[in-house]
Amino acid sequence: KQWYQRRVRGKKRGDQLLDSILEQNLFICNQGSSPTFDNGRWSNIIDLTITNKKAMDQIVHWKVIKTGCKSDHIPITYGVELDEKCTKRSFKNFKRTDWDLF
Repeated sequence: KQWYQRRVRGKKRGDQLLDSILEQNLFICNQGSSPTFDNGRWSNIIDLTITNKKAMDQIVHWKVIKTGCKSDHIPITYGVELDEKCTKRSFKNFKRTDWDLF
């Protein structure tokens, strides 16, 4: 199974979601065929990890955790591998600004 299969293409919401993902140049990080939803009656891949191209290259060890969950939505885990260029960004805290100085 994969999230988006031709035989289920007629599903309107799935079509709309896929069109939006493609239009925004986003990517689905899901890997493999493990379902992300299982309620005992049916299971499927309905929970998605969506990202941009830059972050897609940094997602590692994406997997569905198959045991120990009491929810019908099965947890997804992944890591983010930061490159050496990633640095801490500073920002202004406007709550601490001394507005009288302006």
